[in-house]
Amino acid sequence: MEATPDFSQLLQTAGGPRLEFPAEAINRFHPRRLKRGEHWLRAGHVCTSFAYVASGLLRAYVTSPESDQTRWAFVEGTFLTSIRSFGLQVAAEEYIVAETEVELLEISFADWELSQTNYPPLRTFWLRTVMDLCGCYERRLHSLLIGDAGERYQYFLKHYPEFVLKVPQKYVAEMLGIAPRHLSRIRKSLATG
Repeated sequence: MEATPDFSQLLQTAGGPRLEFPAEAINRFHPRRLKRGEHWLRAGHVCTSFAYVASGLLRAYVTSPESDQTRWAFVEGTFLTSIRSFGLQVAAEEYIVAETEVELLEISFADWELSQTNYPPLRTFWLRTVMDLCGCYERRLHSLLIGDAGERYQYFLKHYPEFVLKVPQKYVAEMLGIAPRHLSRIRKSLATG
């Protein structure tokens, strides 16, 4: 997979703010493939890349002595990074692993910073992307705090319909803070009700 001029169109399909990426920035993105089970990022390491998911599924998770807990998933057509780790260049708290074979278009922190310096609209794009993500986290936290499991799932369906189609049910359940069997009952009741 090579970064070509139509990569700009791929970037335009990604979620979040829109921007015409300049050729200089596009040329700094490089293809990367991950095998299923391969980690893109490990907790304790600094996230040194920002990427566009051209194909596949990745999962961000944290670990505890009892189990892993899915925080989020990254599906085809979205951007991928550990926002805090990448933006501040500090150690990540989460792991990000390929759940399927994945194709990315990736740019290093140094190249991203240089591109933003040389093309100021990219800095505006980055700021809007971060603000959009913060808004998503706020809405998701709000739904987790005030809604019951059924309401959380309906909120998730409304705001992230692509996840229901592309992310395994057990990870959707973890993101919603419910047991997979409970999610199955909710989905069944919505389908028959």
